[in-house]
Amino acid sequence: MLEKLNLETKIPEAEIRPRLEALEVRLMELQRTVLDQGLPVLIAVDGGSAAGKGRLINDLTQCLDPRGFAVFEGRASKDDVAELAPFWRHSPAPGRMAIFDRSWLRPCIEQTMKAKRLSSRHLRDALAFEEAHQHSGVCVIKIFLHISRKEQGKRFKELRADKTTAWRVTESDLEQNLMFPHWLKAADSVLRRSNSDEAPWKIIVAMDRASARVEFLETVAASLEAALARPPRPKKADTVILPPVESPSPRANLDLNLRLADDSGYRKRFRKLQDELETLSLRLHREKIPVVLAFEGWDAAGKGGAIKRVTDALDPRQYRVIPVGAPSKEEIARNYLWRFWRDMPSKGRIAIFDRTWYGRVMVERIEGFCAPDDWRRAFDEINATERHLAESGAVVLKFWLEITREEQALRFKKRQDTPHKQWKITDEDWRNRDKWNQYETAVDELLIRTHQPWAPWICVPAVDKKLARLQVLDTLVKALRKRLGKG
Repeated sequence: MLEKLNLETKIPEAEIRPRLEALEVRLMELQRTVLDQGLPVLIAVDGGSAAGKGRLINDLTQCLDPRGFAVFEGRASKDDVAELAPFWRHSPAPGRMAIFDRSWLRPCIEQTMKAKRLSSRHLRDALAFEEAHQHSGVCVIKIFLHISRKEQGKRFKELRADKTTAWRVTESDLEQNLMFPHWLKAADSVLRRSNSDEAPWKIIVAMDRASARVEFLETVAASLEAALARPPRPKKADTVILPPVESPSPRANLDLNLRLADDSGYRKRFRKLQDELETLSLRLHREKIPVVLAFEGWDAAGKGGAIKRVTDALDPRQYRVIPVGAPSKEEIARNYLWRFWRDMPSKGRIAIFDRTWYGRVMVERIEGFCAPDDWRRAFDEINATERHLAESGAVVLKFWLEITREEQALRFKKRQDTPHKQWKITDEDWRNRDKWNQYETAVDELLIRTHQPWAPWICVPAVDKKLARLQVLDTLVKALRKRLGKG
């Protein structure tokens, strides 16, 4: 895609001004239509160093109402939990544009060059991110700016000659120029593998700045027009086919009759686990390891109590508990994973989710809040997200707390009869009991389809609350020991 481009192409000078004037009007009108139709737009501008990304993004924004877009650096910070975190965090709302300087595929290019072979992991993660947004109705525009090695070196020289711009040329920029043939080969490989009909790459020769400006703005305008003219995705059911579930559910072998054999030893064992968790958490903080804990289970299964016993052992500055309820209007308007990415931990910190993204394949599935294809597709999307987190260095643990239907009824009644606990029981909790069998089917399927080495499910028998809390703490401590190389 890159090596055979004609780098001498140039728009005649007489055409530049009239085309730019027409583009200013065209883009302003398109932005209004984007707003009226509620189309979310995700624009990624990538390319070699000194190719002019910043200048062209500025040219685009000058044609737009600043209330309708935001520009972001497409690079994870040193504290971000994963490389895709900034892209998820800044996903556009309906009618708005998110413009990124560098794309979600840049890490793939850099790793491919470093390893001298295509980085399949980075490519897989980037394409999963892209596809999730496309399925959510986002217009994805990818633009790559290309210049020659000689032109890049010339621009570096000009920048370094001026004290006010010399800082913009980094050691990695100079290394890119030194290794330009290898960098070009890596970029070409990634562009070819990530090019698709739904989200094609538009490559712009940026040797001549005026010509590149026209082509860049015309590309954005044409892409917006195509997206606005595209008919809505057909609401067909059963187009996503899942393989049959054959493995037994991890819940199948749980012994819900288990009880603590010696209640007198509970406190000693409990305190020992909490003390060790406190020590391990301090090492996590020092070594900048993020932790994602997900708690799911039946209503009244004891998620809150288990979370409380975990947090009691932690420095409150190190963790955050995220209680998850029904999504807001703002959250419904975006991909369902967006609201969870906003709360992912930075490095060295712990995010504890009290209910999670699995609502997509439970309550949303059963209550009809999303189409069948949406929840069926979610299994792969969730696996991809958790794998990306784990392979980026996070510890990901998921707890399912299991009780019987009879035990749940007893706990519901106890809540109703205890004044300071009545707020915990709602009419919705009772309604959900009527769909217990449907939820069992959904739970078993999600446990089987999303139990992965990088993010395992730990199914906890929780009829005995003390035993459940011990198992949660013990599992967490063992996982952190292993991650820190202590066991």
